[in-house]
Amino acid sequence: MTRWKEIDVSAYQGDIDWRRVKQSGISFAIVRAGYGKYASQKDTKFDQNVAACRSLKIPTGAYWYSYALSTAEFE
Repeated sequence: MTRWKEIDVSAYQGDIDWRRVKQSGISFAIVRAGYGKYASQKDTKFDQNVAACRSLKIPTGAYWYSYALSTAEFE
């Protein structure tokens, strides 16, 4: 069975040394794309983190953190 070692990152982690991350054995990164309900709430490090992962061939996924408590709030 293949085991993945993942990392979840956002702007809160600041500038990440992705080469060091890869050397540590991380095999997948989930990157916060943003939060809330407005496009202006895009994570400030999203593009930088995704570009670094791509350049180092670290498989990457993304998520948008939502504060919605109901379907109506999500829309």
